[in-house]
Amino acid sequence: MQDRYAGDIGDYGKIGLLKCLQAHGFTIGVNWYRVHTPDIEKKKDGTFKQNDGKHLIPDNIKECDYSLADTLTEIAKSKNRSVTAIQKADLIPNAVYYDEYLTTEGRREWHQKAMKKFENVELVFLDPDNGLFVKSGNRPVKKSIKYVFFEEVRDYIKSGKSVLVYNHRGRVQEKEYFDDKKDKLQEFVEVTKERIRVITFPKRTVRDYFAIPACTKHHTTFQVYGALEEGYLTGPEHLIRTYQPGDIRARLPWNTEPYQKNLQNLYDEVWTPLTRKYNCSYANLFEAWTLNQYDNLSLLIGCRHPETILDTVSCLNLSLKQEDLQLLSETAKPVQVKELDK
Repeated sequence: MQDRYAGDIGDYGKIGLLKCLQAHGFTIGVNWYRVHTPDIEKKKDGTFKQNDGKHLIPDNIKECDYSLADTLTEIAKSKNRSVTAIQKADLIPNAVYYDEYLTTEGRREWHQKAMKKFENVELVFLDPDNGLFVKSGNRPVKKSIKYVFFEEVRDYIKSGKSVLVYNHRGRVQEKEYFDDKKDKLQEFVEVTKERIRVITFPKRTVRDYFAIPACTKHHTTFQVYGALEEGYLTGPEHLIRTYQPGDIRARLPWNTEPYQKNLQNLYDEVWTPLTRKYNCSYANLFEAWTLNQYDNLSLLIGCRHPETILDTVSCLNLSLKQEDLQLLSETAKPVQVKELDK
């Protein structure tokens, strides 16, 4: 990012996107990948060879966010057009910014300082001039400062951050272009390409944003869906539920005899004592047990109540003893494969 671009239509897209992500609960960090304009982009008289940053926000798309559009346009037309001006405008409340200039020689130290700056955020936006590293940006030439290196993305992912990377669209077919970037991210960042999403801002010059979700140390992805075994592993109160005829849940094996009696016995004799031992919820207990069985899995989380999500996340900090894991395997697994009558 160069100061001469501040406030243009590209900023309207990226900041609008970050505001949306923040509204959905992410804490945001912005690494501008700020650089001085390279000499190769200047004429002998010091003026710029290209008028990048000249595209201001057109009236026909300002309705998406009038306040944001007006503030950015004012910055773009001011004498103090800069990244600093955008930060001072507080367009993404409580966002953490890293605006130190990137240089070829001090890049590693610059990156480590950025990592430190973003310790307490969940999503880091990387905003280089051009995007992800390509062959034309061979290191350590000066042009390489216009790119994000794959190992820099990897460092953020390994530290538990989700990453959003700006990328200028190359002159290739869209599918070929996306596949190439995803393949490289999979190879060098060690994330499966199926997890990578691309968001495109098509106004004026096409801009793409590659979203790479964070990995936890358990290689677990949290998704919103439903409860454990229709709720029957989240508490004994589910055993007394009744359903209207025709409701599919009325036909579930856990809702019929002898399953209910066997389930109640398991709660009384095994599962309730374990929740008391670990001071955790039933759902927490079974989630922690499940995490110990597989290297890669998804936990499907009911989200009717925010406390449900918070409770589920806390299972990552629950360490079950080996004998208790074995006990849960002997008692809970039959529930999942519908063998409680044995």
